[in-house]
Parts: sequence; C-alpha cells; structure tokens
Amino acid sequence: MERRHQTLSKSRFKDGLHCSKRLYLSTHASDLARYGSAVVAHLEEGKAVGELATQLFPGGVRLEYDYQQVPDALRRTRELMADPLVPALFEAAFRHEGVLVFVDILKRRSGGGWEILEVKKAGEVKDEYYPDVAIQYYVTRGAGVDVRSAGLMRLNTQYVYDGLKLDCEQLFVCQDLTEQVVEWQKQIPDLLRQQYAILSGEMPLVEPGPRCEEWGGGCPYWECCTEGKPKHWIYHLPNAKKVFADLVARGIETVDTIPDEFSLNDLQRRVRECVRSGAPFIDPVLKEAVSIKEYPIHYLDFETIMPAIPLFAGTRPYQQIPFQWSVQTIGEKGGTPEERAYLCKDGGDPRRELAVSLLEALREPGPIYMWTHFENTRLVELADQLPDLSPEIEKLRRRLVDLKPPVKERYYHPDQKGSFSLKALVPALLPEMDYSDLEIQGGDQAGPVYLRMVSPECPPEE
Repeated sequence: MERRHQTLSKSRFKDGLHCSKRLYLSTHASDLARYGSAVVAHLEEGKAVGELATQLFPGGVRLEYDYQQVPDALRRTRELMADPLVPALFEAAFRHEGVLVFVDILKRRSGGGWEILEVKKAGEVKDEYYPDVAIQYYVTRGAGVDVRSAGLMRLNTQYVYDGLKLDCEQLFVCQDLTEQVVEWQKQIPDLLRQQYAILSGEMPLVEPGPRCEEWGGGCPYWECCTEGKPKHWIYHLPNAKKVFADLVARGIETVDTIPDEFSLNDLQRRVRECVRSGAPFIDPVLKEAVSIKEYPIHYLDFETIMPAIPLFAGTRPYQQIPFQWSVQTIGEKGGTPEERAYLCKDGGDPRRELAVSLLEALREPGPIYMWTHFENTRLVELADQLPDLSPEIEKLRRRLVDLKPPVKERYYHPDQKGSFSLKALVPALLPEMDYSDLEIQGGDQAGPVYLRMVSPECPPEE
C-alpha cells in the first residue's frame, strides 16, 4: 500500500477517534472507500442544510475552495477576516500543526473576536459533535484567531413549514458548546500525537464488528475490512453487539463454533443450532399462525421520504412522507397475484392522492398483509393528517396483519445471516429471488432516488 503524505482534517480526526484503521485507510488508501447511494444522498442533503443556514447571516461571504486549493483558501480567509464589513465567512480555511479545517460558519462577534458555528442536519446534539467542533476551535485558535465561543446549528424538528416560505429563524436551533469544547482542548494535543503515530506506522489491525455501524452512518471501508469473513461470521448473530467482543476475545469467529456453555438468548441459540445443522428451524405451529383463512388477500408496501428540509405545508424536518404504495392481490387459492401501484410523479405533496388511491385499490374485502408495523404507522399518520379520510383509513387499518412476529418467533433459515428483513429472508427461502439485480434494492435508496427524480435539476428521461 502506497504511503501518502500525512495530513489531518476534521473528518480524519473524527475517524481516528472512532477507529485507527479507518484513519489510516482514509489517509493512505481512500480509493478503497465505498459509498452507497444512501450515504451520498445524506452528504448532499447535509450540504443543502448548510447552505440554507447561511441565510441567517446576511452579508456573509462563502469561500469557494476545495482541498486542491488550500493556499488560496488560507490567503482569502485572512483577507476577508481583515475586512470589518464582512460579518461572517462560510467555509473559512485554517491550518495548524498539520491539521486543516474548513469552518462552516465563522461569525464576527459584536463585542470582538469570533464565533465558530458547525451546521448539522441532525435534530439533536450527538456526542460525536463535540470533538468535531473542538478540533476546529483548536486549529483556529492555534492559527492565531481570537475565537471566543463555539456552537452548533441543528434543525428544529418541531418546526412546521407553512408551505409558503421556509422560516430559517425557526428551522434552526443554535446551541452553545463553548464549555464542552474548551474542556476537549486538554486532550487534543495527545490525540493528535497518537494519530500522527498511527499514520507513520503500519496499518492497524482492527477487528470489524457492530461498532463499525456506530459512527456517521456506517463505515465506507466495511467491504474492505470484511472481505474474506466466513459465511456464518459471528457478526450475523442476532443482537451480536452484546456478545461480539467476548466471542472475539475467545477466538470464536463463526456462529456454529460458539460453545454450548456460552450464554446466549433463545433466538441466538436457535440461530446457532440452525447453522450447525444446515437446516431451517420450523415450529409446527407456524403453519397455523400464517395460514390464509379467507380470500382475497392483499400485500401492502409503502415507500417514504424523510426530507431534512420540509417540502410540504404542515410537515416538519424528518417527517415520514409516503410517496408510493404497491399492492399485490390474490383473489383465490392458487390464484395469480394482481399488482397495482401508485407513484407521485409531479413532486407535489403526495399524501392525499396516495391515500385516496390506496383506499380505492383496497376497497375489495380481505386481510391486508404487511411485514413489520411500518405500513400501519404510516396509515396512523395519514389518518391524523387527513381528518376527512380518517374513518376510512381506520377501517383499512383494522384489516392489517403483520407477518413478521409469527415468522420471527417460529422460523429461521441458516442463510438469513441473523436478519429478519424480507431482503434477508426471501433470498434464503427462494435464491432465485435475490435482490442484488435490482437497481434500487431498498427503502434507504428509494427515498433519495425519488427526491432526485422530482427535483427540477433531474433530466426528464430519468
């Protein structure tokens, strides 16, 4: 692996706090990173939120530089800071002790000095945000800037959009983090020394596992780090987080080799025995629990968006908005499924049209099967948001049957890899129905793709 120039940024510093191997790879082998469409959409949405936040600082100046133009960014930052008529800088660049940061908002304080503001699209302050702001504080002050306060701008999830104009004063909440950030300054020098030592040495050996999911929506080096792991790796044990470290410490790598005396819950023991035998577990009661007693039957599925910036009147940041439904109906035993679907294509508020079309499609009697309570929760919300349709929606809800609980309690296939999602269960039962050949393989992809599809910038053919 080619050793590249050692440099730290805000994101690499945060990576190093979570995982030394991720720090090393992001510096020396960033080409191994793999970002899914959901992660890309997350980053794009974060950028849009950041740009919206700058509207609260009229007269502020954005610096349009990237990591290939660092000298120009540093120089221009100083020029703008020297101009008393510039109240704020967006993406101001600073470097100290080899660490480069671009500050979301550098605000000139009325009483003198400067304030650092980090913008996040989250609805709450998370523990990982403190070192994020702290390293910026450390670098800017180390670069000679009189920074006197530091804060976080986040979304107010209680803000309700009126459908006319976004009120950024209400949309954003600013929280002062100065006390916590100042406290962090004590440990940053040692942390930087440790991280530079990691970057100058050999790649750390870090066992991947459940903790890799805990930082920033998943690790882009997951595929790299898990390549070659066995099919029945202990990571795929249900609720693996509680026992993973203990199993690794004992040198246990596969589910089937977990000793009988090792403490597992009932579901984990069932999974272990299935993997050992290679045969599925089928409770005799399962057939009765999922048997179909009347026809027609319907299978319902929703797709939703959760925009950080509300799009429709009466909605809040991150409110779930269904934009698509699909229904498979089987009229009689052995019958061929009939598929019907709705997709809002004009980018407008889809809720009423979606609800009306769904009620019409399911006017025919019969149970409505779903997988998890997701569809039920969306219908509860639609009934609340569309009071005139509430009685009909409530009648529909009473026909819902959740198939997941009886299956999870009474069935397991060794190829499910510890998951009871349909995307894990269906290919285990029917290998020919693998999801891998689908361009959109899950709801986390469908929502971002839909938002791009209805945006003004999307080509009509897409």
